[in-house]
Amino acid sequence: MPACPALYVYGRSATGKTAVVTALLAALAARGGVAFAHVDCIECFTPRLLFERALDQLTGTVPQARTDWTTFARCDAPADFFRHLRRLEATPPVTRYIVFDRAERLRDLGPTVLPALLRLQELVRGAH
Repeated sequence: MPACPALYVYGRSATGKTAVVTALLAALAARGGVAFAHVDCIECFTPRLLFERALDQLTGTVPQARTDWTTFARCDAPADFFRHLRRLEATPPVTRYIVFDRAERLRDLGPTVLPALLRLQELVRGAH
């Protein structure tokens, strides 16, 4: 399925933007061939939290006490995130989406995170 590299949904708060987008992606995921992560940028206030939360959701990893709260992969830098996404690209073909709720907070994560995320498709697929 063709996917756009980035989509920014803008509007007043509490109008259902996130609910509509996640419901649409959940419906697509139920049909198969789509995986998505929903990341709240207020909860993920460091790049590491942001990247690890996205990877956990994209892979279905659930950190829990019996696994010592292990995540799918440790991501200390954007390059780690891209490397793990490239590794996921080798698995059966799935279109992956990441929904960043309150994305204006991405600017607070440093000068490289937002530009790198906007080039995510290029950085992941272009490195083969």
